[in-house]
Amino acid sequence: MTTNSNPTFLRLPIWMAIAFAGYIVFVRLLPYLAEALGMQIDPEFGAYPWNFSPVMALCLFGGSRFLRAGSGWLVAFGGMLVSDLAILAIKGPAFAFSWISAGVYLSFGIGLLLGRRLRHQSGPAVLLGGGLLAEVIFFVVTNFLVWLFFHSQPPMHYPLTAGGLGMCYVNAIPYFGRSLASTLIYGSLLYGSWAWIRRTATSRDSLNAWVVREA
Repeated sequence: MTTNSNPTFLRLPIWMAIAFAGYIVFVRLLPYLAEALGMQIDPEFGAYPWNFSPVMALCLFGGSRFLRAGSGWLVAFGGMLVSDLAILAIKGPAFAFSWISAGVYLSFGIGLLLGRRLRHQSGPAVLLGGGLLAEVIFFVVTNFLVWLFFHSQPPMHYPLTAGGLGMCYVNAIPYFGRSLASTLIYGSLLYGSWAWIRRTATSRDSLNAWVVREA
Protein backbone atom coordinates (compact mmCIF):
# COMPACT_ATOMS: atom_id res chain seq x y z
CA MET A 1 0.00 0.00 0.00
CA THR A 2 1.21 3.47 -0.86
CA THR A 3 1.79 5.94 1.93
CA ASN A 4 0.24 9.37 1.44
CA SER A 5 2.26 11.90 3.43
CA ASN A 6 -0.42 14.57 3.21
CA PRO A 7 -3.81 12.81 3.13
CA THR A 8 -7.08 14.67 2.77
CA PHE A 9 -10.25 13.80 4.62
CA LEU A 10 -13.91 14.40 3.93
CA ARG A 11 -15.95 16.84 5.96
CA LEU A 12 -19.27 14.99 6.20
CA PRO A 13 -22.22 17.39 5.84
CA ILE A 14 -25.44 16.43 7.62
CA TRP A 15 -27.27 15.88 4.34
CA MET A 16 -24.58 13.46 3.15
CA ALA A 17 -24.63 11.50 6.43
CA ILE A 18 -28.42 11.20 6.15
CA ALA A 19 -28.12 10.13 2.51
CA PHE A 20 -25.54 7.42 3.31
CA ALA A 21 -27.54 6.10 6.28
CA GLY A 22 -30.78 6.30 4.28
CA TYR A 23 -29.26 4.24 1.49
CA ILE A 24 -28.29 1.55 4.01
CA VAL A 25 -31.89 1.49 5.25
CA PHE A 26 -33.22 1.29 1.67
CA VAL A 27 -30.93 -1.59 0.65
CA ARG A 28 -31.65 -3.59 3.79
CA LEU A 29 -35.43 -3.17 3.41
CA LEU A 30 -35.38 -3.82 -0.34
CA PRO A 31 -35.83 -7.63 -0.14
CA TYR A 32 -38.93 -7.23 2.01
CA LEU A 33 -40.34 -4.67 -0.39
CA ALA A 34 -39.58 -7.12 -3.22
CA GLU A 35 -41.31 -9.89 -1.28
CA ALA A 36 -44.39 -7.72 -0.87
CA LEU A 37 -44.43 -7.33 -4.66
CA GLY A 38 -44.35 -11.11 -5.14
CA MET A 39 -40.63 -11.80 -5.60
CA GLN A 40 -39.26 -15.02 -4.12
CA ILE A 41 -36.53 -14.01 -1.64
CA ASP A 42 -35.89 -17.32 0.13
CA PRO A 43 -32.08 -17.74 0.12
CA GLU A 44 -32.43 -21.40 -0.88
CA PHE A 45 -34.79 -20.94 -3.83
CA GLY A 46 -35.20 -17.24 -4.58
CA ALA A 47 -33.32 -15.02 -6.96
CA TYR A 48 -32.71 -12.14 -4.58
CA PRO A 49 -28.94 -11.35 -4.21
CA TRP A 50 -28.62 -11.58 -0.44
CA ASN A 51 -25.45 -10.06 1.08
CA PHE A 52 -24.97 -7.59 -1.78
CA SER A 53 -24.75 -4.60 0.56
CA PRO A 54 -22.97 -1.22 0.74
CA VAL A 55 -22.42 -1.29 4.50
CA MET A 56 -18.89 -2.71 4.70
CA ALA A 57 -17.69 -0.42 1.90
CA LEU A 58 -19.12 2.56 3.79
CA CYS A 59 -17.40 1.36 6.98
CA LEU A 60 -14.00 1.17 5.27
CA PHE A 61 -14.50 4.47 3.45
CA GLY A 62 -15.84 6.21 6.53
CA GLY A 63 -13.03 5.00 8.74
CA SER A 64 -10.32 5.96 6.27
CA ARG A 65 -11.70 9.18 4.76
CA PHE A 66 -14.19 10.84 7.13
CA LEU A 67 -12.58 13.63 9.11
CA ARG A 68 -14.30 12.76 12.38
CA ALA A 69 -14.08 9.16 13.55
CA GLY A 70 -17.60 9.27 14.96
CA SER A 71 -19.13 10.10 11.57
CA GLY A 72 -18.50 6.62 10.20
CA TRP A 73 -19.98 4.97 13.29
CA LEU A 74 -23.03 7.24 13.16
CA VAL A 75 -23.70 6.55 9.47
CA ALA A 76 -23.16 2.79 9.55
CA PHE A 77 -24.74 1.96 12.89
CA GLY A 78 -27.49 4.56 12.53
CA GLY A 79 -28.54 3.04 9.22
CA MET A 80 -28.26 -0.50 10.61
CA LEU A 81 -30.29 0.31 13.72
CA VAL A 82 -33.11 2.07 11.87
CA SER A 83 -33.34 -0.72 9.29
CA ASP A 84 -33.27 -3.42 11.97
CA LEU A 85 -36.11 -1.70 13.82
CA ALA A 86 -38.08 -1.61 10.57
CA ILE A 87 -37.31 -5.29 9.86
CA LEU A 88 -38.38 -6.13 13.41
CA ALA A 89 -41.72 -4.43 12.80
CA ILE A 90 -42.19 -6.13 9.41
CA LYS A 91 -40.87 -9.68 10.04
CA GLY A 92 -40.51 -10.09 13.79
CA PRO A 93 -37.59 -10.91 16.11
CA ALA A 94 -36.38 -13.91 14.11
CA PHE A 95 -35.10 -11.52 11.43
CA ALA A 96 -33.65 -8.71 13.55
CA PHE A 97 -31.57 -8.37 16.73
CA SER A 98 -30.56 -12.03 16.90
CA TRP A 99 -27.13 -13.44 17.81
CA ILE A 100 -26.25 -13.19 14.13
CA SER A 101 -27.06 -9.48 14.32
CA ALA A 102 -24.50 -9.16 17.11
CA GLY A 103 -21.87 -10.68 14.82
CA VAL A 104 -22.92 -8.41 11.96
CA TYR A 105 -22.59 -5.29 14.09
CA LEU A 106 -19.26 -6.51 15.49
CA SER A 107 -17.93 -7.17 11.99
CA PHE A 108 -18.94 -3.73 10.73
CA GLY A 109 -17.31 -2.17 13.78
CA ILE A 110 -14.10 -4.02 12.92
CA GLY A 111 -14.47 -2.73 9.35
CA LEU A 112 -14.63 0.85 10.66
CA LEU A 113 -11.55 0.30 12.82
CA LEU A 114 -9.75 -1.29 9.88
CA GLY A 115 -10.59 1.72 7.74
CA ARG A 116 -9.20 3.94 10.47
CA ARG A 117 -5.96 1.95 10.43
CA LEU A 118 -5.72 2.55 6.68
CA ARG A 119 -6.25 6.28 7.16
CA HIS A 120 -2.79 7.28 5.93
CA GLN A 121 -2.80 4.94 2.94
CA SER A 122 -4.02 5.53 -0.60
CA GLY A 123 -4.43 3.64 -3.84
CA PRO A 124 -6.46 0.62 -5.00
CA ALA A 125 -4.63 -1.67 -2.57
CA VAL A 126 -6.47 0.01 0.31
CA LEU A 127 -9.82 -1.06 -1.08
CA LEU A 128 -8.69 -4.47 -2.33
CA GLY A 129 -6.73 -5.52 0.74
CA GLY A 130 -8.97 -3.83 3.29
CA GLY A 131 -12.14 -5.05 1.61
CA LEU A 132 -10.92 -8.64 1.42
CA LEU A 133 -9.79 -8.70 5.06
CA ALA A 134 -13.02 -7.06 6.29
CA GLU A 135 -15.19 -9.52 4.37
CA VAL A 136 -13.19 -12.52 5.58
CA ILE A 137 -13.76 -11.34 9.16
CA PHE A 138 -17.48 -10.87 8.45
CA PHE A 139 -17.67 -14.33 6.88
CA VAL A 140 -15.89 -16.07 9.75
CA VAL A 141 -17.73 -14.30 12.58
CA THR A 142 -21.30 -14.38 11.25
CA ASN A 143 -21.22 -17.96 9.97
CA PHE A 144 -19.71 -19.19 13.23
CA LEU A 145 -22.75 -17.69 14.98
CA VAL A 146 -25.10 -19.27 12.42
CA TRP A 147 -23.53 -22.66 13.20
CA LEU A 148 -23.53 -22.10 16.96
CA PHE A 149 -27.02 -20.71 17.52
CA PHE A 150 -29.11 -21.71 14.50
CA HIS A 151 -27.79 -25.18 13.64
CA SER A 152 -31.14 -26.83 14.34
CA GLN A 153 -33.30 -24.48 12.29
CA PRO A 154 -34.18 -25.49 8.72
CA PRO A 155 -32.71 -25.38 6.18
CA MET A 156 -29.40 -25.37 8.07
CA HIS A 157 -29.22 -28.46 10.32
CA TYR A 158 -25.49 -28.17 10.95
CA PRO A 159 -24.32 -30.54 13.69
CA LEU A 160 -22.30 -28.98 16.50
CA THR A 161 -19.12 -30.63 15.31
CA ALA A 162 -16.05 -29.51 13.38
CA GLY A 163 -17.59 -31.11 10.29
CA GLY A 164 -20.82 -29.20 10.82
CA LEU A 165 -18.92 -25.94 11.14
CA GLY A 166 -17.00 -26.71 7.96
CA MET A 167 -20.26 -27.47 6.15
CA CYS A 168 -21.70 -24.15 7.34
CA TYR A 169 -18.71 -22.26 5.95
CA VAL A 170 -18.75 -24.15 2.65
CA ASN A 171 -22.46 -23.46 2.13
CA ALA A 172 -21.90 -19.77 2.86
CA ILE A 173 -19.23 -19.30 0.15
CA PRO A 174 -21.72 -17.92 -2.44
CA TYR A 175 -22.82 -15.27 0.08
CA PHE A 176 -19.18 -14.41 0.74
CA GLY A 177 -18.67 -13.91 -2.99
CA ARG A 178 -21.59 -11.48 -3.16
CA SER A 179 -20.41 -9.65 -0.02
CA LEU A 180 -16.91 -9.22 -1.41
CA ALA A 181 -18.20 -8.14 -4.82
CA SER A 182 -20.51 -5.56 -3.26
CA THR A 183 -17.74 -4.15 -1.06
CA LEU A 184 -15.38 -3.82 -4.02
CA ILE A 185 -18.05 -2.29 -6.27
CA TYR A 186 -19.48 0.14 -3.74
CA GLY A 187 -15.99 0.90 -2.44
CA SER A 188 -14.80 1.70 -5.96
CA LEU A 189 -17.71 4.12 -6.35
CA LEU A 190 -17.00 5.80 -3.00
CA TYR A 191 -13.23 6.07 -3.30
CA GLY A 192 -13.49 6.90 -7.00
CA SER A 193 -16.01 9.69 -6.38
CA TRP A 194 -13.82 11.09 -3.64
CA ALA A 195 -10.76 11.04 -5.89
CA TRP A 196 -12.79 12.81 -8.60
CA ILE A 197 -13.83 15.54 -6.13
CA ARG A 198 -10.20 16.10 -5.19
CA ARG A 199 -9.06 16.25 -8.81
CA THR A 200 -11.80 18.53 -10.07
CA ALA A 201 -11.91 21.07 -7.23
CA THR A 202 -11.02 24.28 -9.08
CA SER A 203 -9.89 26.40 -6.19
CA ARG A 204 -8.49 26.14 -2.70
CA ASP A 205 -11.76 27.40 -1.23
CA SER A 206 -13.84 24.81 -3.06
CA LEU A 207 -11.47 22.04 -2.02
CA ASN A 208 -11.42 23.21 1.59
CA ALA A 209 -15.21 23.00 1.60
CA TRP A 210 -14.75 19.23 1.41
CA VAL A 211 -11.38 18.47 3.03
CA VAL A 212 -8.77 19.52 5.54
CA ARG A 213 -5.09 18.75 5.41
CA GLU A 214 -3.35 17.27 8.40
CA ALA A 215 0.11 18.47 9.32
